[in-house]
Amino acid sequence: MEIADDSSMKHVWEVAEGRYLMSEDENKSNWLRWLRPAPVKGNCNVMPEGNVYQLYFVTTVPIKAGDELLFWTQTTGAWASKNMDKTSCGGCNLKFEHSLYYRLHCSVFHEASLSLTVRKYHCKVCGAQVLGKQNIMKHAALYHNGKGAYQCQFCSKYFLRLNYLEMHRNYGCSANPHRARPLCDYCGRKFCQPQKLKVHIKRMHSDISEVLREFQCSECLKVLGSRAALQRHTKEVHKRPSSNLQQCSKCDKTFQNRSNLKIHMLTHSGIKPFKCQELSCLAAFTTKQCLQFHYRKVHGLTDGQFPRIVRSVEYTFDAYAGHRQLSSDGDSASGENGEDLVKLCCGLFSSKRIFGELNEYSNFYSGRNF
Repeated sequence: MEIADDSSMKHVWEVAEGRYLMSEDENKSNWLRWLRPAPVKGNCNVMPEGNVYQLYFVTTVPIKAGDELLFWTQTTGAWASKNMDKTSCGGCNLKFEHSLYYRLHCSVFHEASLSLTVRKYHCKVCGAQVLGKQNIMKHAALYHNGKGAYQCQFCSKYFLRLNYLEMHRNYGCSANPHRARPLCDYCGRKFCQPQKLKVHIKRMHSDISEVLREFQCSECLKVLGSRAALQRHTKEVHKRPSSNLQQCSKCDKTFQNRSNLKIHMLTHSGIKPFKCQELSCLAAFTTKQCLQFHYRKVHGLTDGQFPRIVRSVEYTFDAYAGHRQLSSDGDSASGENGEDLVKLCCGLFSSKRIFGELNEYSNFYSGRNF
């Protein structure tokens, strides 16, 4: 039997140490469901007595017809020396209707010899009681291939971390009738997580200069999908030591691998492999993400309405470095006097770096620099 981490304990009954009954389901429980704890010990008229498998109630005073059954339980074991008259657990940030429910909560989820900030977790596979979040995760990984730490009560899916379960249960579980679906106030799009909604608003409904400040790499000017992706990109591409660094022959910059160097060569060749397919629009970009952003911002297209995105040049080092012509339709990688020409929307702009293109792109729509 599983007791939810945030249970009110109102319908949980301890039969023996580590054994419990649940009376929460009205269709499966009996009169036990309607018993209430006495306001104080002196007002009780029944006391629970349990063995390994059964629970009894013993009267403490004569009971007349019409009297309400009010129970009281004694605090035993290590908890007997503690102050158990509280109704709120500081370690779990939970409040309870009665001190008896608080006592039961402590018995199930805490250890008397430790602080309330240390939780007692119950393995959902073998039932073992493990102290501490890290220990239950280790137990699950060691004995149950990662299962058994936390389980969704709606769909029974397992999660190794509690925050993963809470995120799934609140936003992602289709079996939860009360799950929330964060809604974008600008376009009405729904998301499975609040964080994804925040990223969506920043990327799609903010000024382009703000987007670039948040998601553009200052080293190679690549635009990433999120701040986390930018941090991962910076760590893996620009900060990770490597014995096989690739050096640019034009500016002497170094890169972790040849693939990153190939992308960098676009800043020298001026080639924009991704062209807008909308009529009368000459915009072209170095990355697919920039083209997708252009479709959304300029042409008002949704993800499902994008034209098929293809490269106008081969995805090879020679092509990206400008050693080959773009295509046979007359577009070339370089213009007169050796200057690189960048086609952007309805005008031609001269640029040798992606940042120059993006800055002019921002000016085109906002009329100001950043």
